[in-house]
Amino acid sequence: MIFKKITIIILTVLLFAGFSPLVHAQELTISDTPAPSVAPTAVPVEYTLPYPGLLPDSPFYFFKVIRDRIMGFLTSNSLRKAELDLLQADKRIEATRILFAKNRTDLGQSTLSKALNYLEGAIKEVEEAKQEGMPTGDIVKRLTLATHKYKEVISEIKKKSKMSKDQIGTEEARFDKLREKVEQLVP
Repeated sequence: MIFKKITIIILTVLLFAGFSPLVHAQELTISDTPAPSVAPTAVPVEYTLPYPGLLPDSPFYFFKVIRDRIMGFLTSNSLRKAELDLLQADKRIEATRILFAKNRTDLGQSTLSKALNYLEGAIKEVEEAKQEGMPTGDIVKRLTLATHKYKEVISEIKKKSKMSKDQIGTEEARFDKLREKVEQLVP
C-alpha cells in the first residue's frame, strides 16, 4: 500500500515536471561582436521575456514553486543550472511587471526580489562553470542581454509605480551590483 502511494507520488511529480521541460521561450540572435555601449534604457532591448505562467497571486502557485525547486535540485551541471536559474529569473521579472500593472505592488516587490535571487544564482553557477573550465560565452551573452532587459523593466516599474523610491531603490541598487558582476564575467 505504501509502495503504491510512493509510486503514484513519484509518477505525478515526474509527469508534472515532464509537461514543463527546460526550454527557452526566447530566440536569441547573438553575434560575436561586442554589444554597443549605449545606455540600456536608450534603445529597447531585443530580449523577449517568457510568459511566467501562474502568478504568485494564484492559489496554485506553490505547485509551480515545488516543481521549480525539484528541477533545480535534479540539475547538477553548472551550465544547465545557470540556464535554469536565468529562465526562472526571466519568468519572475515578467511576473513582476504584470503584478505591478495589476497594482499588486507588495507582491510585485517580493517577486522582483526573487527574480534577483535567481539572477544571482545564475551568476554563481556561471562562475563555477568557468572555474571548471566549461565554455561560458553563450550564457554570459544571454546574462548580459537579460540584465539590460531587467534594467528596462525596473525603470518602467519605477516610472509607473506608486511605491516610494526607497522601496524600489533598494532592489535597484542590488540589481546594479549584480549587473556589475555580469559585466565582470564578459571576457
